[in-house]
Amino acid sequence: MLLLLLSFFTLASNTYTSEVHQLAQTLQQEFEELQETRYFLGYFNNTLNKLELSQMFIADGEENQLKDEALCSACYIAANFLINERRNNISWDTIAFEAVTGCAISGILTPEVCKGVVDLNLPIIAYIVDVDHTVTGERMCDLFLQYSGCNSTVFEWTIDIPAGETVAKLPQSNPESTFNVLHISDFHYDPLYTPGKTKDCREPFCCQRDQTDGDPASGTCGYWSEYTKTDSSEALVDEAIRKANEFDFDYVYFTGDIVSHRVWGTSVEGNTEDLKLVFRKMKSAFKDKPIYIAIGNHESNPENEFPLNATVDASLSCEWLYDLIISEFSQWLPEEAKQDLMKGGYYSVSPRKGFRVVVLNSILAYLDNWWLNLNDVDPLGQLAWLSKTLKEAEDNGEVVHILAHIPGGKYNLLKVWSREYHKIIERFSNSIAAQFNGHTHKDQIMVYYSSSNTSEAINVAINGASIMPDNSNPSFKIINVDNSNFDVMNTQEWTFNLTKANESPDTEPK
Repeated sequence: MLLLLLSFFTLASNTYTSEVHQLAQTLQQEFEELQETRYFLGYFNNTLNKLELSQMFIADGEENQLKDEALCSACYIAANFLINERRNNISWDTIAFEAVTGCAISGILTPEVCKGVVDLNLPIIAYIVDVDHTVTGERMCDLFLQYSGCNSTVFEWTIDIPAGETVAKLPQSNPESTFNVLHISDFHYDPLYTPGKTKDCREPFCCQRDQTDGDPASGTCGYWSEYTKTDSSEALVDEAIRKANEFDFDYVYFTGDIVSHRVWGTSVEGNTEDLKLVFRKMKSAFKDKPIYIAIGNHESNPENEFPLNATVDASLSCEWLYDLIISEFSQWLPEEAKQDLMKGGYYSVSPRKGFRVVVLNSILAYLDNWWLNLNDVDPLGQLAWLSKTLKEAEDNGEVVHILAHIPGGKYNLLKVWSREYHKIIERFSNSIAAQFNGHTHKDQIMVYYSSSNTSEAINVAINGASIMPDNSNPSFKIINVDNSNFDVMNTQEWTFNLTKANESPDTEPK
């Protein structure tokens, strides 16, 4: 029943509170009947049709947050049904069939999409439920819906942070001396993107080679991409890299997400192929300029999923992804960085004296990572490692830039993880010149404030926006950095008008 469980994460915005309470009661009865009869009764469809699931596939940035006790109740019902099915010795094949059938007959998504998502995610759910007999539906839902008021489970732990105050901030260069960094993010390259296809498809994602042709009278998919329900064509990826290469910069910060949003059809082989293609395009264009990669939530297979222990079956592991990054960028990764990366996708390097780049895998704390159900306490020891690394940088007089896909403190990260992360940022605030993120597809900054003086800004995170158009034009940034204290002195965002570019596909976008 995975799809039914996920349905509750994005209830339709026009569902009123009283209706949601009634929905929870109805679902409880319908799940009980399903357990007895093994059939979906006709009125089950009416309940499911009140749920809206499709946006979970495309909206990484600003998910709906419905804070209502009934939402949590409905999720508990669905999740416990799934778990109890398994503990009553119902086979996972049967549960998968029920999930796909329930999804498909409701019309929420097409049968192909339903089956793809279930087939990819259910093995992880199966592993978690079979390995840990204490896992409950309440814990599952309290993790994924913790920002929607689901709080029957307490997630509480702390990180040991070195005592003391942050060091004095280094002065800027005098006379002024700077270097540039290319900050580029969220390609979301779609190998199936096809101009001329319909922009109005039934799937959560359009302009695909295997979808119907569009009607020129009502508009078809453009040459480069479209603003909604699409990812980047290869032409757009090439153009972004070509344009970026016109600028002078010393380093490249790539803050994640190369793989497309067609999340029901991913595979390790397909993701590897797409990652290699874009990695090698960047390496070919940028030559010997170091490229530092922060892993995005779409890089894994399935999306969002990073195991938090080393004993999982190889088919569920992310070692293939860590190996790939090391093999593609080995020339810029010292041995210690490679060893750290293999632990969980995080690492640090010192590209020049007095300067350190720390790269985090924020997906370890992402609420959509099923593996948090097994262990949510400082996943893979990343925050303890970060605190230790920053203390060493402080002792060595180094200034740090932190890279991560999801901004620390976003509502789609584990609350306690974000709290402890903020403590670390505050303790080492003067050693951290800036942070760099992606994921939201927006030109944003996030300001961190002192816990003791909420009007005092202590740090800043810059978002690289997105090459993939997501209700905005494709863009990347050139970051100007001081040579002495590594502060961000200036940012330039470069973009083009997608509508006009699609009108003249044979002309270089402006």
